[in-house]
Amino acid sequence: PRNPKNKLYEIDFVSLEPRVALSLARVEVTGDVYTSFSESSNMNVSRDVAKLAVLCALYGAGKYRLESVLSKEDSSITASKLINSVIEYFQIKPLKEMLKEQATEGIIKNCFGRPIQIDDDRDSVLVNNFLQSSAVDVALAGFLDFCKLMNGSIRPLFIIHDALLFEADPKKLAPILEYVSNGYEAPDLGLFPLKITELQTHG
Repeated sequence: PRNPKNKLYEIDFVSLEPRVALSLARVEVTGDVYTSFSESSNMNVSRDVAKLAVLCALYGAGKYRLESVLSKEDSSITASKLINSVIEYFQIKPLKEMLKEQATEGIIKNCFGRPIQIDDDRDSVLVNNFLQSSAVDVALAGFLDFCKLMNGSIRPLFIIHDALLFEADPKKLAPILEYVSNGYEAPDLGLFPLKITELQTHG
């Protein structure tokens, strides 16, 4: 840190892309996204398996690894059934249809209206591009809000996708911790949880 009294911190969004999808589907989740999916869908799988299934469904990741993990856990649930359950829970089908219609013009728009030029109109690619683009805009808006409110209390350094690194005086963390505890309220999308981590420095 530039100021020797300061320490380095990172705040980042928790499960940002899946939460964007849930917000668009008007599904409210207060706790962990993957545990909530598993419980709401009556799928008796671990959080790690649920997370992998969500990644497969939202980003088009191959289901072979999911099949392998399910087999190791001796689960009676098939990968296809689990992925279909994710698609239903996150309401991906209507999102795909909307994006497919937009893609005929060679451009889709994220949930804020920002255009995304596409050269591959496969369903998985469209959903992936839409969610990642929308998530980036949520993160940027959230970090801008945070920096404005904490002006003078922090020194922002840089952003890595959905994480902001900054330095701050550890004796003046109270308003920062309160902000992180409350999360970021994105207009029209709802509340997005945050977490904060103190980073280790060397030298």
